[in-house]
Amino acid sequence: LQHLPCLCPQSPPGQAIAMRAFLLMLCGSLGLQLSCPATMSSGRSSSCYASQEITGLTLTQGETVIATAVASDPANADAPRLFEFAIPSDTAPNQYMVTGTAGSDQVQVQVQVVAGGGVLVLGTDKAKYKPGQDILTRVLCLSTELKPVVTDVTVSVKNPEDLKIFQVVQQTDVYGVAVVSIPVATETAQGGYTISASAAGAVDAEGVVTVEQYVLPKFEVTIDQPQETVMVQGVDTLKVTGVISAIYTYGEPVPGSALLEISGVPKVTQWFGWGGPMMMGGDMEPTPEEESGRQLASVQLTMQEGKAEFEVELSSGDISGLASLVLVANVSDPATGTRQSASADLGLSWTEEELEMEVDPEFKIGLPVEAKIKITPAGSGTLSGPYTVKTQWYQGEYGSNTAGEPITTALTLADGMVDEAVSIAAPDTETSTCCVARVAADATWEQRQEQRSCCLARAQIQVLAGDREVGSACVGRGFTVSGQGLAVSKYVNAPTATAAADGAVTVQMKVLSTLDLTGTQGHVAVSAGGQPRFAGAVEFTGAVTDGVFAGDVEFSFQPGLLTSAPLRVGISAAQDRVAVADWAEVAVPAAASTTFDTSAAWNTSECRPNDPVGLGVESKAGSKVFLLAVDKAVELLGAKVAAITSGSVMSALLGQDPAPATFTPRMCPVDIEVTAMLTMLHGTAVHGPSSEPCPTTFNNGCPSWGEQVFDDDMVMEMAPGMAGDGAAEDRAEGGGSAGGSTAIKRVRTFFPETWVHEGVEIADGEATVDLRAPDSITSWRVASFATHPEDGFSDGGVSDWLVVKKNMFASLSMPAFVVHQELPTITLTIQNLLDQPLTQVLVTCRLDEGFATNWTSPFSSSDPVAGWGPVGTARVDVPAKGFWTGSIRVQPTQVSAGLRVYLSAQADAAVGESDALQRMLLVKPAGKRVEKAQTRMLQDPSEAITLDLPDGLTTGTPGSPFVRVSLVGDILGSALSNLEGLVQVPTGCGEQTMIGLAPNVYVGAYLQSRGRLGTDLQARIVRNINVGVQRELMYRHSNGGFSAFGTQDPSASTWLTAYVVKVFSEAAQFVTIDAALIEAATTFLITQQTDAGSFTKLGRVIHEDMMGGATDATGLTAFVSLALSTAAASFDLPAAGTAATKAAGWLAQQEGAQVYTKLISIRAQAAAGAMTVEDAATAALALRTGDHWSSAQVSTQPSYYNMPATLDVEATAYGMLIVVPSSQSGEAVPSARWLVSQQNDRGGFASTQDTVVALEALSALATKLAGSSAITCDIAHLASGEDWTTAVAVGSITVNDDNFDVVQSADVAAPEGGGKVRLDCSGTGVAVATVAAKWNVDAQDEPEPLQVTARWASDDGGDGLQETMQVRACASPREEVTEETRNLLAGYHILSVGLFSGYSARESTVVAEGYEKLVMRTEQSSGSLEVYLDSLPEGGVCVAFVAQRDHMVEMVQPVASAVFDYYEPSRRGEEVLNLAVATAATSPATTSASPSTTVVSESTSEAGSDGSTSVESELTTTNSSESTTLGGSVSSSGAGRFMPAVAAAVLWRFLL
Repeated sequence: LQHLPCLCPQSPPGQAIAMRAFLLMLCGSLGLQLSCPATMSSGRSSSCYASQEITGLTLTQGETVIATAVASDPANADAPRLFEFAIPSDTAPNQYMVTGTAGSDQVQVQVQVVAGGGVLVLGTDKAKYKPGQDILTRVLCLSTELKPVVTDVTVSVKNPEDLKIFQVVQQTDVYGVAVVSIPVATETAQGGYTISASAAGAVDAEGVVTVEQYVLPKFEVTIDQPQETVMVQGVDTLKVTGVISAIYTYGEPVPGSALLEISGVPKVTQWFGWGGPMMMGGDMEPTPEEESGRQLASVQLTMQEGKAEFEVELSSGDISGLASLVLVANVSDPATGTRQSASADLGLSWTEEELEMEVDPEFKIGLPVEAKIKITPAGSGTLSGPYTVKTQWYQGEYGSNTAGEPITTALTLADGMVDEAVSIAAPDTETSTCCVARVAADATWEQRQEQRSCCLARAQIQVLAGDREVGSACVGRGFTVSGQGLAVSKYVNAPTATAAADGAVTVQMKVLSTLDLTGTQGHVAVSAGGQPRFAGAVEFTGAVTDGVFAGDVEFSFQPGLLTSAPLRVGISAAQDRVAVADWAEVAVPAAASTTFDTSAAWNTSECRPNDPVGLGVESKAGSKVFLLAVDKAVELLGAKVAAITSGSVMSALLGQDPAPATFTPRMCPVDIEVTAMLTMLHGTAVHGPSSEPCPTTFNNGCPSWGEQVFDDDMVMEMAPGMAGDGAAEDRAEGGGSAGGSTAIKRVRTFFPETWVHEGVEIADGEATVDLRAPDSITSWRVASFATHPEDGFSDGGVSDWLVVKKNMFASLSMPAFVVHQELPTITLTIQNLLDQPLTQVLVTCRLDEGFATNWTSPFSSSDPVAGWGPVGTARVDVPAKGFWTGSIRVQPTQVSAGLRVYLSAQADAAVGESDALQRMLLVKPAGKRVEKAQTRMLQDPSEAITLDLPDGLTTGTPGSPFVRVSLVGDILGSALSNLEGLVQVPTGCGEQTMIGLAPNVYVGAYLQSRGRLGTDLQARIVRNINVGVQRELMYRHSNGGFSAFGTQDPSASTWLTAYVVKVFSEAAQFVTIDAALIEAATTFLITQQTDAGSFTKLGRVIHEDMMGGATDATGLTAFVSLALSTAAASFDLPAAGTAATKAAGWLAQQEGAQVYTKLISIRAQAAAGAMTVEDAATAALALRTGDHWSSAQVSTQPSYYNMPATLDVEATAYGMLIVVPSSQSGEAVPSARWLVSQQNDRGGFASTQDTVVALEALSALATKLAGSSAITCDIAHLASGEDWTTAVAVGSITVNDDNFDVVQSADVAAPEGGGKVRLDCSGTGVAVATVAAKWNVDAQDEPEPLQVTARWASDDGGDGLQETMQVRACASPREEVTEETRNLLAGYHILSVGLFSGYSARESTVVAEGYEKLVMRTEQSSGSLEVYLDSLPEGGVCVAFVAQRDHMVEMVQPVASAVFDYYEPSRRGEEVLNLAVATAATSPATTSASPSTTVVSESTSEAGSDGSTSVESELTTTNSSESTTLGGSVSSSGAGRFMPAVAAAVLWRFLL
């Protein structure tokens, strides 16, 4: 394959079918063929395709037969058939073997059986939540026939650290639905939360939602263009035209301005292949700079009636070399002080036409090639033509010689376009003497050339406009052993499928063949979603013309449930043992998947807040309809609602379309076409027995550029479903008019993001749900689905929009949060939708007692109101169809989960309009977060445990102290949070690869021992281990040993080879490891053994931290002996066992070693059988000091680690591994307590190496101690200086068998008092208690191993913060990199860049300067941008991005930026940055966290051109020693009239 020539420079990279056939042809089976789905489900039927020789199939596990398949057509033994398994419902999920029997021969394929008694569909009301909001979840359980199932469903939630924080078991109702409300704490980790649902006998469901702080958008922006593509060839000036539209969520137009930015995307060469255009060549991928494009124009526009038309001229030089333009519109709303953006693409065509071309994947000798060609005008132009197809055939071994003259086919230009399928005949040039399909394997180069000189190799197809080429494609040769072929007409007479009323699908196909198939019986096979659906016999009808049979095939079948994925239809025929086959995709016919109709509709299209609203629901009598209504702003946020629909049900039931096939080596099928057809039907390999080497076969004429491989991380995660409920109560405020103003009837306080989340039982076909409209000024639509106990599932779709608004209403715009003592600007808006102006509107603003402000004109301070702080009132005028807006600067004086802000507007009593609302502002503590955790292991507790809280709690910044006490029944406790992090793809040199590979093995073993290794995680682990094993083989020497750089090193390494042997042997429980590989490696190790039994050190070890304490001769010998014993136990390697025993004898004679070395020596002797388990445990315990084993190592870790010496952790882990298997295993418990207590706040230890060893030890003990648990802890808090008589109860937590793996927690009410926490625990079993304390500090106290700096700069170089800022954050090691620390930089790192309040990052602008692929991904959480780095370069790296101001905040408080090792977060660097330093034009140096100073400006007043007025006034006050500005500004605008409703195009886009 390495020598395939590049014959078609403009052709696609590797025609998929031809290359797969070629691969199978090179390495396949003779005769026997078996193709099965990769996954089968218990309780369901599943089928395999088998060749005619196979007479029976069984599903087995070991010697146990699970199921025997039944042939679909047992009477016809001469045809490939469909064998159907009825998988028993009690079949446990696991790996199984399907065995096909043909006489004395067998062929096998491994399949995965998953639970399949039903299907679970998981839905949440939203995809994004704020801390403190509940996640409203529905779980729908259906049978395979889509009937509701009543069963117990377990719903669990893991936080971003992979800790299970919630679990509940709930029974579904008779309609198959369980509704679960999942609480989210206000103080919680932000990021992705994984929700899982499981039930006995059903396939698990899983989804991910995001928890972060955000502000809902108030309007939507769209860009409408007259055309998607414009023709630019020969154009001197390009006019880019279109309309920017901005519509509030309640349907009215947005005034204000729009900034249109246009950038260009460079051209990338494309070719056309089977299925359409693709990019050519891996080296043609655009760089990040090219993808982001270069800016060409920036235009400021004014919105009129919510629209802004634009016309921008670009020169030919501007657009030269571009493939498209990207238009970005940023609309600023002066009424609310917010902005939204939208983008659109405009394609640039450098010809007058656009070409779409699809061609056959390959050609078959004697049969024509088909192509489908569509030519349309580029932009608004017209086609001139004439258009033709010119085909040149090439022949020879590598297709280097032309075969005959070009063949020209005219295309028809009709209705201004070309849309035509053509058939291109191949020249009749081949003879049996100059075209030998199968050349002998030992043929010389000259013989191959001679024997294939007239073989057709490829066809080059060009589409021409006159003499100008529009596009081209290359079609390569398909291989058949017999030289005969069959082809399905895919374009000229494309296959069709139609559905009958009873659901039966009829498929019609036109086939061509070099065999005369008249009256011949063939066979068809159909798959959908990777699962076989039908196999049966068909009869060919047709006739032979010019040596080619052209016929029709028609068949019908009952497909069952279908997704939108196309059917894959394969067809084969055989004459005189000559088999031919082909396959094609057929679009699924539109067929109803629901058995009854369901709908939901509002009884009105518009209402006011709190108005009664009726929701009419229609469905089948006896069903239950489940409703969901979510704020339109939630969808604009990007958190699209994913309701439970027929699509999600079908996807859950049938799964996704399979990935491209993989192939089993050493296969050489006779009927290669049948093999390729079956492969593509299933998406999995066709398996057969191995055979002798195959004769050399023919090359595909077109080059293979290879196929793209997608990593697991690139799989799109599902956006979960739906939920939400709420009701508002009227609240009167005041009873009459205030100074002639309309009275406030109620305060709007009910602002749900999810309004309706309920189920309605339908008695007689319809029902009405009575609701009251929420207080949000926005639009709502309802999604629905229904289930019926007998008739199954029905999708109700979505309703029209319901608009909720008032003639006059008030609104508040403020940040999602601010930091204590900052000065946020709150925008106050009064909007008037009436045709008449409103004069002297009374505006009242009240602030919570936690706010300070100074009222400025037009506000004046008003009489205080009980329970409130500052109160201000003003009289303002609001123009007709316009708005008034003002702003106030406030300063929160306390930290709070929500300080109240009240705003009311009262028009003249004669008008009768008033409004009032109340919102909450989150105030976060200032400073850098510090976290400290104390962990204790409990076993059969009977005494109280008292833990001192850190002193820092009493000195933390105001409002920052926080203490959480948690309890979990798993012995690893919070270490579980990093298990997923340890499961990584091994990379790097031979040592780094093993560092990455080993955790996969031990994590998998631990989870497997606890019964928690799910299918998805197991698949990841198996994949990572396979990748690691394959990668490690790159560093193997010919003598079987391994070294860091393989053959580039002078010799193999004794130590690394032993490490490989040990880990590979333990990995054999997950993947297949070649015994010969291990035998060669152990043989190499044995050659390094001295006559006395010790092992000599050969080669070097770069990353010596891998070796732990095994650095001297005793430690090395012990480690090698342990590896040999492990290999001997996993494989039949007596020589390895003998060498280990010999080494054990030498180890027994050594004296004076360190504790670590003695422990590993004892363990090696026990593993070799030279010491009994009991004697080994006794010897190990004799070395223990107190509750753990000390290595006597002096810690080299700096104080910021707050960790023990690494070897103490490893020594204690090794000691436990020796003691646990013995009868003295109870003695390991005190050491386990010590080991658990050494965990950092994230559950890890000082390094990946000791974390892995500790994991192995703790999992061994956990398995030993496995049993029933029932522990209850009563938790109390005692503040500093108090006695226990004044202790405050925190809560009570119980751990039992049902919740042992759930982290349960209780928070201390007054953590700022410091003091102590007491846990009075009793019961039996094992649990781990953790007391986590967090607080904020003002400055960095100690040096850290890494460093980070961040600087902010405005585009114009001005001082202070502007609308957009260029942010540059740099991270690097603090000290010189050594061999010991270099490896620590090679793993993933996270650069967390703090964002000043009011700003967000444009993630699309993130770039690592000087590196193309260093940034793996980015995530934006509240107040920071998380940048995931593949590694941290030794010389450091700077990441740049654009930050955009969303809300005005003054006197911004310092923010913290950090860089840390993803796997060892204690290796970090932090910087607390204030505004003055952030924007200073100096070198990036670490700064103190002193408060910033606000510049005081003077009052200004000006008149707008439209007659509106604006007033800005600021009042200077003194706060401490700083000059602080508190006050506000106001403006009013009479911008044009609002649109009466949402434009139809915008509404349609929403519906889509």
